[in-house]
Amino acid sequence: MASLLLSRESPLKCSHQQLADELGSVREMISRLLRGFAESGLIVQGREQISVLNKTGLHQIAEG
Repeated sequence: MASLLLSRESPLKCSHQQLADELGSVREMISRLLRGFAESGLIVQGREQISVLNKTGLHQIAEG
């Protein structure tokens, strides 16, 4: 998920369902992940829009 956010232009304009479809996941899991990223200050979510605030933090998550 973090890799996908980093690979796109910010703000990313899509719904949680569209991300789930692209990743082969379910919307609920995507929503939980994004909520965690937002609570950590990595992203900000709006209506069908996600803005990356901390690319370094997302890179650390993406690299495991």
